[in-house]
Amino acid sequence: MFVRKGTEPEITHTYPPNVSSYTWEADHAGINPNRDQEVYTISNPSGTYYITLYGYNMDFTSWLVITGTK
Repeated sequence: MFVRKGTEPEITHTYPPNVSSYTWEADHAGINPNRDQEVYTISNPSGTYYITLYGYNMDFTSWLVITGTK
């Protein structure tokens, strides 16, 4: 999961993707293995945030849950 404020995260990779062959520009870069749960907390959430789910696996489905509190 890649998160960036104000503009989309940029991810550059070769095919097939793997951790050793890609680079990114993002405020948060989660490079946990597939199927790991990941939590990213934004302490001062004013503005627009872009989230990119990035991975390569045909055997399972990914979920994105966003929770907002005031």
